[in-house]
Amino acid sequence: MAAAPGAARGALAAAGSLEQLPAALRRAVAAVDDAAPGSVADLGLPGGLADGTPFDTPRLRAWAERRLALLGTAEDDAAGGTLADTLVAYLRSRSEQAAARELGVHRHTVRNRLARAESLLGARLDDPDTRAELWLALRLAGRC
Repeated sequence: MAAAPGAARGALAAAGSLEQLPAALRRAVAAVDDAAPGSVADLGLPGGLADGTPFDTPRLRAWAERRLALLGTAEDDAAGGTLADTLVAYLRSRSEQAAARELGVHRHTVRNRLARAESLLGARLDDPDTRAELWLALRLAGRC
């Protein structure tokens, strides 16, 4: 059973040899077990997850803020809610209908907001890489 996106955790590591695989796997499992929900740890950074430090640096948070800046923080429309709120609900549920229920708006409102977000961000939400990038940016920016 897959974890909810907000509870998902991950670990990154540099490539290694096949001989290093058993030790690397043990480190990765321990890293993921120790990681906070919604975080990604980098086993390759000095003082990385070996000491429990999540992959969350000021530089990455600044990237996330820049990536999401065009979404703004103001109310999106009379129905309330921001584009970021809509994007979070959609990425969490992977469904316009479920996002609409979560936000208490009509599914067409969600569809229109997502189209606007895609336009502003220059991104396609049907691309899994884009969804992953935006989810990470939203998490790092503290918007979900």
